[in-house]
Amino acid sequence: MIRLLIILLIILNIFVSNNTQALQNQIILKVGNEIITSLDIQEEYRYLISLNRELENIGEEQIIQIAKNSLIREKIKRKEILNYVEKIEIEKKFLDPLVKNVYLRLNMKSLDELKAHLKNYNIDFNNFKEKIIIEALWNDLVFSKYSSKVQIDLNKIRKDIQKNNREKIKNYNLSEIVFDIKENENYENKLSIIKNEIDKIGFENAAVKYSISDSAKASGNLGWIKETSVSDTILKEISKIKTNEYTNPVTIPGGFIILKLKDIKIEEKKIDIEKEIETIANAKRNEQLNQFSNIYYKKVEKEFIINEL
Repeated sequence: MIRLLIILLIILNIFVSNNTQALQNQIILKVGNEIITSLDIQEEYRYLISLNRELENIGEEQIIQIAKNSLIREKIKRKEILNYVEKIEIEKKFLDPLVKNVYLRLNMKSLDELKAHLKNYNIDFNNFKEKIIIEALWNDLVFSKYSSKVQIDLNKIRKDIQKNNREKIKNYNLSEIVFDIKENENYENKLSIIKNEIDKIGFENAAVKYSISDSAKASGNLGWIKETSVSDTILKEISKIKTNEYTNPVTIPGGFIILKLKDIKIEEKKIDIEKEIETIANAKRNEQLNQFSNIYYKKVEKEFIINEL
């Protein structure tokens, strides 16, 4: 009799456990024929916080919405990538530097430190690597489609450097918010909403919430950029503002960009012209490819029906 009771208790425990998990893990979104569950959103929530603790300042409800949008973008990118490759994978020699960039950006010194950090947030390291791989394959896909459209005027870059070759050069520490206007949106209203959010929760948190650039997960952070690497139009806007202020929106392919000037430093050394040409050309190439990435994503996104259940 006691044995039978124990067996019944075990069965009841399994039944309750399975039903509790089923209640907790509900389908929240459908992206085409792909589903996003409540557990997926919870994991993405933890993942985003693990990369950027500042997100905790904007409230749980808003982070959940950001997590939803992040997963939608990931699902769409993944689906499009699989139209061109058989598996979501890249060689270790290409993956390792990308992972290293993440832990260095988080001020960590080793891979083990990153793994321990992710474990603290209950993030599976293999899932983390897959996210990095998806972004790498997406960037490679964008490059293969649009690299021929990238326009770099090396002669102009050389002339500008020679004209401005001097002992001192400005470097800007910048963050960005890249946004677009959808069919049911108004430019002035969208801009007003973004500005209000910047005032309310700060530029970096507003970048996570509204920016369509891949830099959004890093709070829009672009790092240090030399003035010679910035377009004349954007440089003109930056020159109008002071540290910790942000520019008016500048029109770019696929949308608009707002830049925050976090700091300025003066580099006191003479420019190596050939090295500087390469640096500026790479910066301009990456800038254009990022813009093409946004354009490509918007084009692909239109092919998906997104339903919130």
